[in-house]
Amino acid sequence: MASQNQGKSQNLAAVLQTPKARLTTVSRPIPIPGPDELVVRNYAIAANPVDWKIQDFGAVINKYPTVLGSDGCGVVTAVGSAVSKFRIGDRVTGFAAVIYNNNLNHGAWQTYTVLREIATTKIPDRMTYEEGCVFPMAMATSAIALFVLLGIPRPTGQLTLQKSGLLIWGASSSVGVSALQLAKNLGFKVFATASPTHHQYLRSLGAFDVFDYHDPAVVGKIAASARSTGAPIKLAFDAVTEGTSARQSADVLTAFGSAGSKLVLVLPWSEKETKPEGMEISMTVAGRTGTDKSELGAWFFNDYLQNALRDGSIVPAPKIEIAGGGIAATQKVIDKLKAGVSGKKLVPKPKDHHIYYFKMPLFALPLSTATKASTSARVHFTSRLPTRKRKRASSSSSEEDDAQQYSSGLPAASTNPLSLTPDEIAQYRLAGLDLNEEIPNVPGWPHRRLPAEKKWFTPDVKTKERDRKGKGKGRVNDVEGEDGDNKAVPVQETNRALHGPKLRMQHLSVLTAVLQRCIQEGDIPRASRAWALLIRAQVAGAGVDIRSSGYWGIGAELLTRGGETKARNRFHADSDSDYEADDEDNSNVRDRELNEGGWGSKDGREMAKAYYERLILQYPYKRQFHGSVSALDFWPAMVTCEIYGIQHERQQSLKRIARAEEKDEDEYASDSDSDVFEDAESHVSEEDGDAAAIEQRRKDKRNWRKAEKIWAQKDEARQTALLAAENLAGRMDELMTSPPFSDSQTLLRLRGMLALYIGDLGVPAMPIQEYGEGNDTDRRFSIRQGISDHERGKRNLVEEQTKARKLFKKIADSGEDNLDLGGLYLGDDQDEMDVSDEE
Repeated sequence: MASQNQGKSQNLAAVLQTPKARLTTVSRPIPIPGPDELVVRNYAIAANPVDWKIQDFGAVINKYPTVLGSDGCGVVTAVGSAVSKFRIGDRVTGFAAVIYNNNLNHGAWQTYTVLREIATTKIPDRMTYEEGCVFPMAMATSAIALFVLLGIPRPTGQLTLQKSGLLIWGASSSVGVSALQLAKNLGFKVFATASPTHHQYLRSLGAFDVFDYHDPAVVGKIAASARSTGAPIKLAFDAVTEGTSARQSADVLTAFGSAGSKLVLVLPWSEKETKPEGMEISMTVAGRTGTDKSELGAWFFNDYLQNALRDGSIVPAPKIEIAGGGIAATQKVIDKLKAGVSGKKLVPKPKDHHIYYFKMPLFALPLSTATKASTSARVHFTSRLPTRKRKRASSSSSEEDDAQQYSSGLPAASTNPLSLTPDEIAQYRLAGLDLNEEIPNVPGWPHRRLPAEKKWFTPDVKTKERDRKGKGKGRVNDVEGEDGDNKAVPVQETNRALHGPKLRMQHLSVLTAVLQRCIQEGDIPRASRAWALLIRAQVAGAGVDIRSSGYWGIGAELLTRGGETKARNRFHADSDSDYEADDEDNSNVRDRELNEGGWGSKDGREMAKAYYERLILQYPYKRQFHGSVSALDFWPAMVTCEIYGIQHERQQSLKRIARAEEKDEDEYASDSDSDVFEDAESHVSEEDGDAAAIEQRRKDKRNWRKAEKIWAQKDEARQTALLAAENLAGRMDELMTSPPFSDSQTLLRLRGMLALYIGDLGVPAMPIQEYGEGNDTDRRFSIRQGISDHERGKRNLVEEQTKARKLFKKIADSGEDNLDLGGLYLGDDQDEMDVSDEE
């Protein structure tokens, strides 16, 4: 077992000594993990309704004293012998198991909590601990509800759009928002209920339609909306099960027929209510992910949820409300939750809380180990390595001086990782060491502190004017002027080797030239190495600021294009290369392959997005430095890349469909006796006519089936792009609720253009009409559903155009004319956008 639980650290815990007692704060021993467990140092803990219910009713827990709490987020400090997916220093969140194993070491309301490996998830670097602690138990509850009780298959790859809808009652609760995101990712049209104040937020998470559960006619409105969109609701999840919610959820299902429908609750069905006949009603229990459904739990937490958090298809929800006081204030937090909190998660914040980002950013550099420890939580891209002139002396004396002058101050052997500052943790990471490993016995490891003062560089070329008299006389160029006098001429010392600042400036010039040349030629790996060297460079003891130098944009381009094949040309050709400059055919094929993927790659765009998210966290907007490059600049760049990615992926899907169509045509033409459409011929009687008529019917049937298949594939690509665009629009709407983002012309324009794009995507093509008469009820229903979706999309198009027009009008009203919106056309029945100043 690996561990870093050393030193004087204490485990402060909120303990429930007996059933129905008040919580008391005590200091407990730091727990030791079992073989398949890990210990996490909690930096954020979230309150759940089950906490106060256990305390008030004495239910669930049968062993006291105990520690409550199911949601904790922090850093791994110890791992068991059988743990393979996590290591010390990982930033994780997890579902604490105390409610189903009665082990108080597994309760979240303490400084150190034991988590099972199968219930733990790594969180992305961009996610704070407060965000990471709000969803584990809710996700476990929703996973059992959807994948086990409702019987929805696990996702296997590309999104599969479902033909039916899914109802989530109480969608603004922590369980509700978790189930909403899962159902959205599974391809369902989600119909949700919540208070009106939460409707916009739920739509941003992916809800198809949202209703006020206080409305007496809410059941009928939900059923009418589902029918109008052709998405019958046969599955429902009541995420609150309070009052009449279970009965109303059942009534919605009954409107589409009770037979075969399924309803999942978070509490038992009331014995006073009669269950609808033919309806399957069950109750979800989060603890099953660690008991009889542990295989599902391991897949869900270690694989699916971790990947979804990384790619952004699942975001931390619900919203967070910080409650001060830390673990000592646990009882107050639980009391506040019992009194009533809507649409938020209570998270107490310890007084000594710091958010430590353990993962080094891309191309990050070691930080200074100055004697005064830094309290900053951010790891910057720039480095401030010392620039020190070395005297020509023996190596032994130099090493002794270095050891005396540049002592790192770190212990010679192992150390207590919990006492390390973020700078020191970053140094360990850079050196490739675990936090509990021994420090190398090297003077000044891993680098030396900053010099006391900066020394600015001098001009590249020195000129010395020397008189004919005195020293240097022999090196003076005497030039005889017209008047016959000899004059002293400046001598440019160009023969001496460059050193110090001059050599460094020359080095930067060469690297910059290499960088630009490689980018131009498409040699991205080499350009990336040059860029990394540039941002590590030192000028007068100061590192390069990627914001002021513009290198932040180049970094994003390199990441985006990282998956491209290196463009071969005459400058890269060598004896081992298969490139032939005179092979025009090969060159053309290669060019087509390079351009097929568009600009950059999908993985590259994801990396660029993560890169921008780190920059946004590292350089937030500050009003007093309005002119500085900050999150206000990084957000539009990231949004632009995402919009391009959405559009490009859809275009690529359409190209693949077109190529498959051409391939089918070729195969059919070469093999007219193919039996692919043999079933079509079976419907044609031999008595219906001659061979030509039979062949024509076969051809018509084949063409209809082919058109229907292509329509379905194109519509799937459209819906995938629409879902991604709506998710991006929701994030932008949340960002642009306050200045300066709400007043940014660039963001307003992007959001307006995105609204127009969403409007266009929201209108599906008319479905392919049924071939012949036919008696296929399902097919006729599908056609009617397609027509209904088309009409609904046209209405949504008008709404999105109106929204875009308001955004563009806001830009025009600002009085600035740097963005050209003149002549923008928004619909057949609207005038062109007029943004000119009124006289």
